[in-house]
Amino acid sequence: MGSALLYWCWVRLNTGGKRQVEEIPTAKAFFQQQFPHFSDRDDIPDTAIQKQLVNLMRSQFAEEDSQTRLGAESCLRCFISQQIDQTCLELERRFGEVGGFNRIDLLPFVLNDFEWFQHSRPKMNKNYESLADKILRTFNPERSQLNTWTARLVKSQPELNRFLWDCGVHLQSDWSILNNYHPKQLERLLVEVYNYSLVPAQKASELLDSYQAVYLSDRLQKNRSRSRSRCQLPTSEQLNRILANLEEKGITNYTPDELLEQFVSLAELIRRSRQPQREPLCDDNYVSPSPDEAETQTQEFLQRYRQLLVTQLDQTILQVLNDRLSYLKQLKPPKDGNFLQALQLSRKYLARLLDHAAKLNVNVIGIDYLLNVSWPEEDQVLEKSLMAIKNEQKIQSIFITSRDSKNERRWTLPKFADQKWQGDSRVWENGRYMTLLPCEHEERPFPLSYLLALAYKTRENQTDSLQETSPILLRNNCFSPWMRPRLLTRYSYQYYQYWLHPIVDFSIPQSRVYESISAKEFLETQPEQLQKQYPQSVMMIVPGGYANAGINRPGEDNFPAPPAFCYWQKKSQPNYPCRILLGGEIHAYLFHHFLEKKSVVPVPDLWFLWLFALAAKGLKVAVEQYEISQKKVIIFLSISTLIYGFVCLQLYIYASVFLPIIIPLSILCIYLLPEVNPRKSR
Repeated sequence: MGSALLYWCWVRLNTGGKRQVEEIPTAKAFFQQQFPHFSDRDDIPDTAIQKQLVNLMRSQFAEEDSQTRLGAESCLRCFISQQIDQTCLELERRFGEVGGFNRIDLLPFVLNDFEWFQHSRPKMNKNYESLADKILRTFNPERSQLNTWTARLVKSQPELNRFLWDCGVHLQSDWSILNNYHPKQLERLLVEVYNYSLVPAQKASELLDSYQAVYLSDRLQKNRSRSRSRCQLPTSEQLNRILANLEEKGITNYTPDELLEQFVSLAELIRRSRQPQREPLCDDNYVSPSPDEAETQTQEFLQRYRQLLVTQLDQTILQVLNDRLSYLKQLKPPKDGNFLQALQLSRKYLARLLDHAAKLNVNVIGIDYLLNVSWPEEDQVLEKSLMAIKNEQKIQSIFITSRDSKNERRWTLPKFADQKWQGDSRVWENGRYMTLLPCEHEERPFPLSYLLALAYKTRENQTDSLQETSPILLRNNCFSPWMRPRLLTRYSYQYYQYWLHPIVDFSIPQSRVYESISAKEFLETQPEQLQKQYPQSVMMIVPGGYANAGINRPGEDNFPAPPAFCYWQKKSQPNYPCRILLGGEIHAYLFHHFLEKKSVVPVPDLWFLWLFALAAKGLKVAVEQYEISQKKVIIFLSISTLIYGFVCLQLYIYASVFLPIIIPLSILCIYLLPEVNPRKSR
């Protein structure tokens, strides 16, 4: 079934090479005269109409009545032009992206019926045969449909295939397929794939064998004398020789046209078997999800997508930045300073944050950005904001200082902050150990987190500015002996150990340590609402949420997240991937520990290893000497494990002492479990 419009709308190329669809009035009038019942329908019987049009064009009466012949031929040519256009569109859809062409590139090779409708009668060169002429000459409505025959001849057009070959697309002809397919292989294909019975399959195999004996032999002889060319339609002489070959095998009752049609059908079956099989999108048992289930699936997909986007995109950006930074460092002189400066937070934006914070009840602001390079066009704006919060709001601002890759100290510019109130930004062992205060003989600044806690404690008792006062003089406001490394701890540093060095307690939920808000959201929220939602009087401006956060190199300020931290984060934000721990979050935990004077001191595993080894050896001797039963040994191990675990938990809760559990108990089991083995020989 097709549309009647196809029989009077002609697709052609205009003088500019553009595709154009033109309505042919004579073809439309003729079609409406011959088929008045189908002229306004979209579901006309193409096969019957094409058969009648071909008969009108080729009949003896049509030769006498030229108007009837020309009218029928005009309708057929319009239909052929439409099918040529659709075939080129199909080639574009299948191979256009790979070959880099479109339908307009293909049409000049096949849509070459130039002069037919230019005048009332054709004035074409008698020696010229367009593709439409060839289709009309060879079309047999008794054996095929006009659309399939047109598509077949379009795809076998030499000029079109030469163009497609240059584009890397090779359309194999029916005759080339038959040349390269073994008869026995065809027999298996028909039986196993197309469920043919054995006799028809063997007959098809004999047909292919006779075809190759004649056509393929002639082609091989032809290729020896000149260059290879595309396989053409078998000639009448070749078809007669194939029929003679079949008669020798006892296969008769074939005419040349029937034999040609049979070869085309076999080639189509082979071609179809080579196409990839497509699975159906759904089966009869498929049940579409409910709206709630669909929404859940969408949310799950978006969650996975966002996690992958954050992790993969951050890694890619970080790799590019590191590569660029390495290249700039290798230049002579190095030019990585300007690159790092460009990655820093805009100082005008930082000034906006400080101005907005001045409207809140904030006493101390920590700025985790190293502003050690002058930026004249923006420095004045930031300096003005700092002076305003210092003189008007009496807010204490604390900046950071850090060491570069050469271990040289870098300070924030003096116009922003005095060196006395610049805190060390270093964290120990990816933030697992606390950054303690310097010893008496050390010349390093206080940690940033400690200066924040010290300023907060001091501002509770006085409202004057602290900029002119040295933190050393105020140290007693927030000090505990554990905040400095013990003698034994300093001794262990020589052996790359951290004996009795306090650790950061990430078992505390984040909500009890800090509350976070993005800079964008902070600026967009009214001060009254911020004050109600975040009543804290200490504020930190820290980098976070992007891959290049760092001072000496991009990504330096992002650390692996410990399990305890991830546990609480997943409790509060189940959809947020816990992969990194920001340097600012570590400073927040350190600030909490300094402010609460809370420390968790881990006892080294090595100490308890020797202690439990001696105790386990003594117990082993006692078990052997007094011949204690296996049951009692098992009970003893179980009760000992429970008691020791309970003692460790209580010491951690009330004394902030963290005892090793797994290694000591493992030593105890290693010594005593052999005594439980009934096969042990005494």
